[in-house]
Amino acid sequence: MGVEVKSLGMLVDELSITNLKCFISIDKLNEYTEKGMKIEAGEQAMLVHKLNQRRNKLIQAIDERMGDSENSTTDKMYKDLK
Repeated sequence: MGVEVKSLGMLVDELSITNLKCFISIDKLNEYTEKGMKIEAGEQAMLVHKLNQRRNKLIQAIDERMGDSENSTTDKMYKDLK
């Protein structure tokens, strides 16, 4: 189900979960980097990027539902990954 059809509550719930996943993934990325595990670090970096993409889409959808989309702080600063 896309963000455009989810309720505000569903969006906030998914944002909370996505934030936690992102923070955990960043911790793993740092751990892999410190241990010199390049392949694992690269894979983890891609996961962090995808989670951050999702996080930004959720924030934008929440801002739109709240009528505050012009003040959203999620201007695109990354390349969309498929």
